[in-house]
Amino acid sequence: MNDATLARRLSTMRVSTRPAAWARRRALVVWVTLGAVATLTLLGVDIVLRQSYLTWAIAGTWLFTLAGLVGLAVRACRRWEAPERAGRRTPWPMDVTQV
Repeated sequence: MNDATLARRLSTMRVSTRPAAWARRRALVVWVTLGAVATLTLLGVDIVLRQSYLTWAIAGTWLFTLAGLVGLAVRACRRWEAPERAGRRTPWPMDVTQV
């Protein structure tokens, strides 16, 4: 092994940040799930108690959950289109006549 190869290998060595990256990618999913659970819990309590502040709490948590769902949909669409933007062949037909 010559020095150029060794230098290249040593320069590309990094500390793995996989757990932190995994947590960042999954954080939105966790928050949307918790928002959905909180919304349904508040809905059940509101059905029993019939208080207006619970109705407003449902509306607020539902809006944050909906915003998170929109973020997840945007992320999924970007992931879906990523191979095409990179110039790779996509697994689905992109021509309307092929559908």
